Amino acid sequence: CIFGGGSSQKALPSIECYDSASNKWYLLEDTIPGKGTFFSCEAVQIESGSNLLIGSLFDKTQIRERKIDGSWLAWDQLPQPGVRGHACSKSQYFVVIAGGISGSTNEATNEVRFLNTLTKTIDDSKTSHMNMKRRTFGIGINGDFLYAFGGTFNGAYGIMSIEKLNLSNSANKW
Repeated sequence: CIFGGGSSQKALPSIECYDSASNKWYLLEDTIPGKGTFFSCEAVQIESGSNLLIGSLFDKTQIRERKIDGSWLAWDQLPQPGVRGHACSKSQYFVVIAGGISGSTNEATNEVRFLNTLTKTIDDSKTSHMNMKRRTFGIGINGDFLYAFGGTFNGAYGIMSIEKLNLSNSANKW
């Protein structure tokens, strides 16, 4: 399914899913609570099969879980001032929330937070910082390494680098 999108009032709370049997997309009657989602990381699927929506242009601190039955559960919020244009990736029992645009300064950030999917809280002991501030970039996990690649820095300046973090090392150094 695709959650939210666009800046129109109709798209922000929408959920559109693909049915492989009919080879068609369909719009659910169910909608995203609150202000919807736009300019957030992809909907991250967690162990239970639920999806997490994290941050957004209009709701920068949200962490919402959409359960398989269609019900919604609000988790602890991201710390103020929140974030948008960030990247997320899932590994084991945590979701990495990296970079993006700070909700207070409208500038790119290099902050990396770890959301524990079992306790539904941010694990501040693992917080780290990428070497470069990045927004609208890619992120992925391969083995014990988290990679951040591409993106922009406060506008049209493209970033053509990759940096990595060893997730098995407690130093949290990029």
